[in-house]
Amino acid sequence: MTSQPEATREAWLQRAIGLFRPWFTQLGAELPASILVSVGFPSTGARSNRIGECWTLANPASAPHVFIHPRLGEGDLVLAVLLHELVHASGQNGHGAGFKRLAVAVGLTGKMTATVAGEALTATLTAMLDVLGPYPHRSLPVDPSRKKQTTRNLKLVVRDCCGYQVRTTRKWLDEQGLPLCPHGQEMELEDTSG
Repeated sequence: MTSQPEATREAWLQRAIGLFRPWFTQLGAELPASILVSVGFPSTGARSNRIGECWTLANPASAPHVFIHPRLGEGDLVLAVLLHELVHASGQNGHGAGFKRLAVAVGLTGKMTATVAGEALTATLTAMLDVLGPYPHRSLPVDPSRKKQTTRNLKLVVRDCCGYQVRTTRKWLDEQGLPLCPHGQEMELEDTSG
């Protein structure tokens, strides 16, 4: 029986949490009554290899917040990542013995910092997709080759004299004006418009 697709990713993810909740109860690891879930970049940035995060706050009255990386677009993979993060939401901080015991019990395998669905869990997640419908999100590709900006310095040059070049910030240009090259000629801001 296939249900109607959810209108939002977050509603789909909340329904998935509802399907996972009895698993945790059966294993004696209750999930918090309220868990927030979003699709968003991890704290390590868009190009990070981290595909999920669970933020739990020191205040036990606060709901944990799970993030799923937007580059994930396949429902079964999203469910496996969500399940990993729900193990954290159940109170298992870090990836130590307690985390491993619960992760293995729900069917996750591999290195505990980067679990994957085992064979039996994969079949179960595929069946869950019949209930949930397709994941209402297309993968957001992230270009890992795009260089991060490492400086906001502006390039200054002297074309007519000696070819001298320096870099400085807009603040120094605004406060002190254009500097002079070693030969006394005023430098100019290099045109970067293309």
